[in-house]
Amino acid sequence: FPFSLDAVLGEATLAVAGKANVAAGRGEASVKLSPLDITPFTPYFRQQLPGRLDALKVALDLTAQGDSKGLLSRGTISLSDLDILLDPLKDVPIRDASLSLDYDLDIDLAQQVLDIKPTTLTANGIVTRMQGRVSDYGTAPRLDMTVELPDLEIRSALQAVPAGLVPDLGDLDPAGQVRARLNLAGTTDEPLKLLREGEIVLSGVQASVASLRPALSGRLALKGETVDAQQLELKMGDTTAAIDLKVSNLFGKPLRIENSLTADRLLLDPLLQGGKEKDATAGDGGATAGKVGKDQQADIGPFDLPLDVTGEARIGQTVYRGMTIDNMVAKYRLKNNIFTLETLTGNVAGGTFTEKAVVDLGQKGLAYDSTFRVQGAQMNPLVTAFLPKSADTVHGGLDLDLALKGKGVSSDDLRRNLSGAGDFLFKDGKLSGSALVKGLSDFLAIEELRELNVRESAGSFTIEKGKFLIQSTLAGSNARFSPKGSLGMDGSLDLSLDLRLSPELSRKLDSKGTVSQFLTDADGWGLVPLRLAGTLDKPRFGLDTSAAKEQVKEKAAQELQRQLEKKLFKTDDTAEGEADPAKDAGKKVLEDTIRGLFGR
Repeated sequence: FPFSLDAVLGEATLAVAGKANVAAGRGEASVKLSPLDITPFTPYFRQQLPGRLDALKVALDLTAQGDSKGLLSRGTISLSDLDILLDPLKDVPIRDASLSLDYDLDIDLAQQVLDIKPTTLTANGIVTRMQGRVSDYGTAPRLDMTVELPDLEIRSALQAVPAGLVPDLGDLDPAGQVRARLNLAGTTDEPLKLLREGEIVLSGVQASVASLRPALSGRLALKGETVDAQQLELKMGDTTAAIDLKVSNLFGKPLRIENSLTADRLLLDPLLQGGKEKDATAGDGGATAGKVGKDQQADIGPFDLPLDVTGEARIGQTVYRGMTIDNMVAKYRLKNNIFTLETLTGNVAGGTFTEKAVVDLGQKGLAYDSTFRVQGAQMNPLVTAFLPKSADTVHGGLDLDLALKGKGVSSDDLRRNLSGAGDFLFKDGKLSGSALVKGLSDFLAIEELRELNVRESAGSFTIEKGKFLIQSTLAGSNARFSPKGSLGMDGSLDLSLDLRLSPELSRKLDSKGTVSQFLTDADGWGLVPLRLAGTLDKPRFGLDTSAAKEQVKEKAAQELQRQLEKKLFKTDDTAEGEADPAKDAGKKVLEDTIRGLFGR
């Protein structure tokens, strides 16, 4: 029996035509419906809606044929002008969306098998292709199908997704192309385990990070709960890095990640400087924001990261704070919210450095424990990098061993919680141009002290309560120091210097010679006990009067003892090389008596 139906529904037209064989129980039909506004019909199915439907138009162009055993159908179902607010996503309204399904289905009603022949789903311009089979769809649906995402443009896709489903990406501006093919197999009661294998191909996937726009290309292979990628290519400007990546336990906790990065050259400065510029801009929002950013930063953490990460990075050359670092190698791991930097090594400023660290991400403010060693590095590049205002003031080689413990990253946190200890050796160097050297030269009125040649300087220090407690020595060609005291993290100074000047400079300091007879050592070096206060930028030098009195007493006692010994023990009746117990006892009594007179 042939049949046909033509109707008008609102502004839409409906045309149905086909044949029915009642005796055989089979039929076929074609259905064409121009875009039909569904909203007038919502009262009839409002209870079944998982939200509020404000607008929707439906169009059909399909054919179907079948009997009691099965059904074949193909065609297009189109949804347009879709405005809906779903109950599970009340903060993410879907506005002016479109959805189109080009399908080809073969349904075996007796076996409960649905064969999906090449079918295309297009949502707001995002195309997905699928093909496969759904069995036991009436009881426990089981899937065996392939899903493809052909040449997805990331920027267009993000614009197509309803606002609110994607977090605010700021200035990242992601772009590039993604192609994916996934094989799904299994029962729908465990949807996360449906992914059996597949691949994702990245072509120039990029985002803006600081002043750079890194782009990632390569292939990721998926199998079960594992993603594997070999030789992903990361381009940053004119540099390229290769990344190997393996992610396992995809649908469980913790997510396990193994990764490695190798590059002949990779720049770090643009990334780090970009972050600083962003922080500085954020701090310009007002006086309160600036104050919080400087000293009252909110504690970061704690973090609970369901990750188990091991990794390694090998970079032939990089640039950090303007310093070139060669042969940098980093090995690290993250487990149970504990980040461990197993080793970080490299060559910098003509020397080498090694660092190890442990950071507890599970604590508020983060707790850290690290050791750092520098061997044979030149000071000028280091000072220029970390203290640009003091560039070209310190030259020479440095060996440094440092151990630190702390919690928090703000200035207040560091003053309260940072502790540590270290020792250093500075040799074959020169100090010139700094406020300290200029201040010393001006205080003593000795022009030669504006540049100090240092043969060797060694010392140790501890860190506690926001201060470096220092005990060290410095030996130069025309001056020697024994700095002892504290240097605050705010730059404040409180040190005794115990300066010793060469005989030539001592004569300049005491041209009349009235003081030097009491303030020189056995080698003729002048003793100048100094105190250093103020700050690194504005140091204040002064005479350490208590130390000066002690030195004068010591010198006077030595001179008095020498003169008395000369008078009292002027005869020498003992044979050469033969000890005189009486004379030695007398000298001892004399020494003790003089020291008692001088309060020593």
